[in-house]
Amino acid sequence: MAMKTIREMIEGEERALGLRRNWEPIWGDCYDYCMPGHNGFTNLSPGQRADELIFDETAIVGTQEFASRMVQGIVPNNSRWTRLEPAPEVMGELDEKQIAQLQGELDEVTDYAFDVINNSNFSQEVHEAMLDVAIGTGNMTIEEGDAINPLKFSAVPLSHVALERGPYDSIGAQYRKRVVRADNIMTIWPEGNLNRELREVIAKEPHKEITVSEVCSRDWSEIDETHHYCVYLKSGEHKIHSETYTGIGSNPWVSFRWAKTAGEIYGRGPIFNGLSAIKTCNLTVQLILENAELAVSGVWQGDDDGVLNPANIRLIPGTVIPRSAGSRGLEPLQFPGSFDVAQLVLNDMRHNINRALYNETLGRREGTPISATEVAERMGELSRQLGSTYGRLQAELVLPLMKRVLYILKKQGRISLPQIDGREIRIRAVSPMMRAQRNEDISQHINYVRTIGELFGPATVQTIVDPRKFSEKLAPWYEVDPAILMSEEKAQELAQQTGEMAGQGGASAGDVMSQMKELMP
Repeated sequence: MAMKTIREMIEGEERALGLRRNWEPIWGDCYDYCMPGHNGFTNLSPGQRADELIFDETAIVGTQEFASRMVQGIVPNNSRWTRLEPAPEVMGELDEKQIAQLQGELDEVTDYAFDVINNSNFSQEVHEAMLDVAIGTGNMTIEEGDAINPLKFSAVPLSHVALERGPYDSIGAQYRKRVVRADNIMTIWPEGNLNRELREVIAKEPHKEITVSEVCSRDWSEIDETHHYCVYLKSGEHKIHSETYTGIGSNPWVSFRWAKTAGEIYGRGPIFNGLSAIKTCNLTVQLILENAELAVSGVWQGDDDGVLNPANIRLIPGTVIPRSAGSRGLEPLQFPGSFDVAQLVLNDMRHNINRALYNETLGRREGTPISATEVAERMGELSRQLGSTYGRLQAELVLPLMKRVLYILKKQGRISLPQIDGREIRIRAVSPMMRAQRNEDISQHINYVRTIGELFGPATVQTIVDPRKFSEKLAPWYEVDPAILMSEEKAQELAQQTGEMAGQGGASAGDVMSQMKELMP
């Protein structure tokens, strides 16, 4: 299917914007209460304050902590969070030596790719995108850079993007409203086509800001992954730039959701789910402050005796208030109740907010410090709570992001790589969150060995469990570098030599250890 006409793109953008308008009111509340001043749906001037209605900062601080926690759990800075491996169907066709050689080459490619990522602006931009996914949907673009910075990451605010639903409830297109300076149009799109009006604006008002529309849509009629990209002006229906991307990883857009309801295109995040508690907490603090203001300044009553003039009274230290003889003068008005119950409501609401944002994994910081075992157990509980959500983030963020990075590096000639996710190569997530999910498998194996030893004695374990195979089974789960593992031939030689030395009564322990070190690689 060929690229759509400008009129079809404009109509598609209007449909996507019409669908987004149903979400904008609640998104606006999420931004106002949790991220005031960000690129929300309130028209604010740069630097303008947007926190006048914020009375409690629990949600604001919690949102920042949530974004940082998700970044460190899914795509941590200065760390490898994916690994390239031979596909399972290829493993059976290669011997152990060939697999080790292929894995070593893939590890070199992985190391280079993450070296490029860690030296780019990825860590800053992914944090901004995680703030949006706290509401429900995050968006990033990954574009080609220059010789110094091969990758350019850019977080796109939710208020600038309208999504179109594709088949199977997937994302079919991203529409973006973009404001650019007139003299930057040819810098961003060097091969752009300018009409007469644009050329006049650039010549006369180069610093004028112009709103352009972008669309990147998936062509589902093609067998190979194909995307059509276009930049256009709604006014005059003028096309500035268009391009077609083909191949896995060619799409510069990465849109990912926290959770999704069937039939909806936008996600629902922790802030979305905890907005009621956030509003209640904010209102409670507001009422407490208003009550405190009344307690400090008070409400007063006085006799209307012709002497007391309330308009001239100022309740400050040193003030002398006149009154007539025999009158009661100025008296404070007593309130019938107390507002102390608000503290109970406030504590509960703050707890609910932190729990909704997964910021109370280790519990409240009070009482006796928890043990390392309890920390590990609670982190495992967090991993189980985020199991389904992490699966979606892995499918919509981690894997597409890595495919895009490898596509760009391969296109620039920086790496040489076979087909990704085909018969030869696959991408496997190895982030801290994934390792936490594997802790349950590790615990099951270790508990099995421990149970056998407790029931039948430690000597029985060695007759049932092969120590070498057991270690090789656990090594990938701990992300151990295979290069440090001893080969089977070397292990047999070491075991044989150790047995011979143990049978020599005259050999001292120091001699045995020194000879064993010589056999170690």
